[in-house]
Amino acid sequence: GQASFQVQAYPFRMTASNLALHRKDEWYDFWKNLKEGYDYFEKTRLPPSVAVCEKRYLINAAFVGGVRPRATATCPKYKKLPVVAFKPSKQTKNMSQASLTKPLGSIMGLSFGSITPVYQAMTLGPATPSIKMPNTKKKKK
Repeated sequence: GQASFQVQAYPFRMTASNLALHRKDEWYDFWKNLKEGYDYFEKTRLPPSVAVCEKRYLINAAFVGGVRPRATATCPKYKKLPVVAFKPSKQTKNMSQASLTKPLGSIMGLSFGSITPVYQAMTLGPATPSIKMPNTKKKKK
């Protein structure tokens, strides 16, 4: 396991349409600034580098001459770093396309009795059993 992990919390899903709904909010400029980091992560699947100057966030900026910005000071000269889109590895693709079409119990070689809809439900089998159940409703005469 991991010793820790980072969580990001946003006031709402930072899509352009959601941001437009809040354009008259007093926090709109701040949220627009947050959206830069949100978009960077959505595209790259990597946490953005974040610096603060002029009381705002700078996402993915490389400062000229190694100068460190100060939160309330004027931003030093910087360049925006290129954004490289995330491409899943072949192994990741194969894992995400893995299919559990068989009940988990049968994949693991477990057997708990005859294969009935109850058995399939208890072993994480298909949601729709392939066994046809007899019609138990009596027809009205």
